[in-house]
Amino acid sequence: NKTLVLIKRGIEAATEEAGFRSVYNIHDFSDDLAFAPEEGETAGVVLLGCRPSKKTEEMLRQYPCCWVMTGMWSPDWGDQVMPDHREAGRLAARHLAGRGHRDIAVLRLGPRDRVHRFREEGFEYEMREFPEITWSVVGNEAELERPKGFDSQTRQVQNLVAQLVELSPQPTGLFVDQDRTLLMLHPELEKAGLIPGENIEIISCNNIGVYRRQLPFEYKSMDVHFELIGRLGVGQLLWRMKNPGVSAQVRSLMLPELP
Repeated sequence: NKTLVLIKRGIEAATEEAGFRSVYNIHDFSDDLAFAPEEGETAGVVLLGCRPSKKTEEMLRQYPCCWVMTGMWSPDWGDQVMPDHREAGRLAARHLAGRGHRDIAVLRLGPRDRVHRFREEGFEYEMREFPEITWSVVGNEAELERPKGFDSQTRQVQNLVAQLVELSPQPTGLFVDQDRTLLMLHPELEKAGLIPGENIEIISCNNIGVYRRQLPFEYKSMDVHFELIGRLGVGQLLWRMKNPGVSAQVRSLMLPELP
C-alpha cells in the first residue's frame, strides 16, 4: 500500500527524533491483536485502518492512541490526524472552475464511503460560488455495486465510463478520487474518446508517483501529505502522553495542496 509506505516513513522519522522505537503489527480487523503491548515498554500507539475487534479496542484504550487515517468510520476514541477531505473537494472545484470548465463530473468508483461523502460535500459547497457551472456525480452505490467474478473491477470501470459518456453536455473537467482510480479508468476513457490533455482535464488526489508515472499524460493531483500526517500523528501522541488528563478527543486536519 503506497499510502502506508509514506505514512510509515513519517512515523519512523518522528519516533526516532523523539527517542522512541517503532514496533509494527498488522492484523485483520476481525481478529484479536497478535501481540499485547508490554506494560512499561509501550508508551503509546499509532493506529491506521479499520475498526478493531472489541477485545483489541479494550486493550488499546489502556494506552494513549492516535489514529492516522481511517476507513469508512470515524473513531469515537483516541486522537486523530487526517487529511481534510472536504477541503480536497473544494480545492478541486476551485481549480476546475478557474480553468474555465463549465461542465464538470465528479467520478466515484465504488460505494459512497465516508471519504467520498466528505469530498463531494466540499465540492458541492464550493460550487455555490459558480452558479454558471453544470456539474454532476457519476456513480452511485446501486449502479456500482461490485459485480461478481474475477473481473469485477474491470466491469465497475466500464460501467462508470459508460455513465460518463451518457452525460449531455459532455464534461470537460473531471475530479477523480485518487491516482490509482485514474490509472484504472484511463484505458476505458480513451476507448470512449475522452483523451486527457486533449478534450478533457483531470484533477486527482494523493499525488502518488508510482501511479502517476504509468500514465502517459500530465495532470494535477493533490498532495495530502501522507508522510507529514505520519509525523504529526506521532506529535499528537506525544502531546497526549504528556496530557493524559484531557478527556476531549483532538482531531487535526491536514489541508491538501496542488504541487
